[in-house]
Amino acid sequence: MSRNWIRYIKLTTGDGNQSYDVSNMRIKFRISHKTTQTPNIADFTIYNLSAQTANAIFQQRNSRVRLEAGYQDNHGKIYEGWVQQKYKGRETPTETFVMIRSQDGDKAYNNATNNETLKAGSSAQDVNKAAFKSMQKQDETLTQGYNGLESIFSKIIYPQPFVMRGMSRKFLRDITHTAKGLWFITNGKLTFIKRKDDSIPGGPIEVNAATGMIGSPLQTYEGVKVRALINPNFEVGRLLRLNNDSIQAGQLDLSNQDAFSTSSSTLPGLSPSGTYRILYIDWVGDTHGIPWYAEIDCNAVENPTPLPLQGRLPA
Repeated sequence: MSRNWIRYIKLTTGDGNQSYDVSNMRIKFRISHKTTQTPNIADFTIYNLSAQTANAIFQQRNSRVRLEAGYQDNHGKIYEGWVQQKYKGRETPTETFVMIRSQDGDKAYNNATNNETLKAGSSAQDVNKAAFKSMQKQDETLTQGYNGLESIFSKIIYPQPFVMRGMSRKFLRDITHTAKGLWFITNGKLTFIKRKDDSIPGGPIEVNAATGMIGSPLQTYEGVKVRALINPNFEVGRLLRLNNDSIQAGQLDLSNQDAFSTSSSTLPGLSPSGTYRILYIDWVGDTHGIPWYAEIDCNAVENPTPLPLQGRLPA
């Protein structure tokens, strides 16, 4: 078990020809990972770089940023993606900063298209392969991650020639909907999981006070929210295990009393086994401040609920 002692961070940015390691500076970051199709977003603020280094970073084009974080005895890659925006400014009379905004999977998601026809008898797995090939042309760093739908894709057969003309993401969306699954790109990996009874290998991760949980988990209408110290093993789609006795009961919303108001029966139930699947992770860190945690939204594996898009735990 990790001691969670002495923070670790390594932040690099570069364009393939020149890479800059800015790990020794003060760094703030906020990164979102989610089990939805849209690209993940990461914001990094780096303080008091020399004018020479800041200008060199600004001159780079088509660059990437990579973050490793955690603790000395448990650290790993948290994020890697393409730089979309860079700007600099001054926070105080004595403190300057460089802001880097990045997206993960945006080139594949926004630019990849298909213009081909698959022969009669092709399967949804063939559609997946064709879409992935087109996506990889737009982003050479994209790899195939866990595919929990492969066996289902192979059984979905199209008796007529299958026309693929349009955005590659549309075809992934269609076959995944048919297979009753989810697809998303995280840290350059194209991943598929079933909506029920499936998860990325590597879990469940024990989350409690001894392993780094902060405060108490909270039951909400979207699922269970939990905050824990940064652990690179956390990953959307992976399982974690909570002690249900530590979870605060959800509070009913009594603001509406009409026919569409929410009742206690709509609160998602807790997992009898204490096993939950991660739907959303907000990574928040400040090397010179208090924040250094992962804010997680998860749901019971026996009772999946939609991905929450808002309602983070209070700071």
